[in-house]
Amino acid sequence: MTLFVVGLIAGVFHPIGLTPAGLATGIFVALVHLVFITMMSAIPAAAVIWITRALHVRSVAVFAVCGAAIGWLGQRLITPWPDTTIWSYVLAGLVAGCAYWLVAVRRGLGN
Repeated sequence: MTLFVVGLIAGVFHPIGLTPAGLATGIFVALVHLVFITMMSAIPAAAVIWITRALHVRSVAVFAVCGAAIGWLGQRLITPWPDTTIWSYVLAGLVAGCAYWLVAVRRGLGN
């Protein structure tokens, strides 16, 4: 999303303005970025879920820390601007880990 916004702003202030081709390219790049971030977080999240189920781990702290680490890792690997948007992904991962614990572990759906 950050890349799309930067590209959109750059396109608007470009001497020829924002062209339909430039907008389409920006949307395509944003979608590729979204898919890549999703896959970079879904695969490690599935691994954490599998490992914690095998070891019978039920602590919310483990899921929160793993979610935050996955958010950090997923954004850190591909962001062109280090330390600008990483903390929002860390927080989102932490919330996702807590949400998974609340829905699947605490309620017993992950058994």
